[in-house]
Parts: sequence; C-alpha cells; structure tokens
Amino acid sequence: MAYAEKYTPVEMAFECSYKPLEEGMAEISKVFKWPVTLGFTVLRWTAALRDLQSGMPPEQLRLKMGLSELQWNETLALLRRLAV
Repeated sequence: MAYAEKYTPVEMAFECSYKPLEEGMAEISKVFKWPVTLGFTVLRWTAALRDLQSGMPPEQLRLKMGLSELQWNETLALLRRLAV
C-alpha cells in the first residue's frame, strides 16, 4: 500500500522536489566551507550511525532504512566500521 493511501497526508513536507533541496544543501555546504557536501545521503547515513550508536537494535534499523537482508549485511558492516 502506498504511503499516501495509508496515511492520507493533508500537506506536503516540502513544497519542492528533491533536486532543489539537494542543491540548497550543497550551497549551504559551500557557504560554511564544510569538507563534505551536505545531502540526503549524508543525512541518512548520519542518522543511521547515530541510531546504531544509541543502541537501536540492528533489525529495527534495517527496517527503518528500508533495506533488504542482503543489502543490510554490507551496510551494517560499514556502519560498524564508522562507529569506531
């Protein structure tokens, strides 16, 4: 079942598409001279790493990230290396 059918949202979280948001985050990275370009991928991995470090069970994190068990094996190994 699609998200919109299941939850029937009344308004959008963002009033624009993915690309302008990603470009805006890249611009913020330049303005603040950050060594990493801010983007949805960086935010997703940062959130996953923090969840793992705070004790979220790996299976719950896998489901939150929407990964298959096969994808999860590699992702969990990478997250554990980052957590060191």
